[in-house]
Amino acid sequence: MRAGVPEQVVMELGGWRTRAMFARYNVTSERDLGEAIERVSGYLAERTADAPKIRSLHGEPAQNRHNRASGALARGQKRR
Repeated sequence: MRAGVPEQVVMELGGWRTRAMFARYNVTSERDLGEAIERVSGYLAERTADAPKIRSLHGEPAQNRHNRASGALARGQKRR
């Protein structure tokens, strides 16, 4: 796995028939955890930089008939 070999191939090489047995012998090290955190951090940084900035065209929240503070209910009209 760490060398880029598919899980199924590693299982066959190790003689493990079930995923549970593979998981038992696939011990996670501190180095594995550190590398995973670096990858996730890099991914999140890219996503944040690429995320579109969404803002209302009218400068107010979108109106939703289920939201009591919006639409007709905000103007004092009764719910149907």
